[in-house]
Amino acid sequence: MSTSASVAVQEILARWHGFQECYLEEVRVEEFGYSLRLTFDHVWQSEGVLRDDLDVPSLVSLRCVGVRRLEHVADAPARTVANRAQLAPGCTEVSLVVAIPSDDPVAIRLGWEWDGRELEIHCVAVEEVPPEATGAP
Repeated sequence: MSTSASVAVQEILARWHGFQECYLEEVRVEEFGYSLRLTFDHVWQSEGVLRDDLDVPSLVSLRCVGVRRLEHVADAPARTVANRAQLAPGCTEVSLVVAIPSDDPVAIRLGWEWDGRELEIHCVAVEEVPPEATGAP
């Protein structure tokens, strides 16, 4: 990981409490596949204190620029695959986002506590960008 890119991503993750227990609202490919936008519903007011207005989305978006590698691992059980109606908003609750060692300038991993799900992104940089309404073109 490059030092400046590593410091930048660490600062972003620290500011947003690693998006711990936040909902991942959207993953969107942008700039013809060059970038990836992650939009979270941030649930924290401060360290260890949940917001009082959780029914009102507080969207935060990160853009992973210059994506070099994207890997999604999900060990979805057969019962979920057979009955997608079992999926619920809690399925998108990320346990933590962390920076991980890599030969690329930046690498982050999103982890979930259930079904062995992980999303790993290796890229040139991660930047905070203004959120857009989820599902927007």
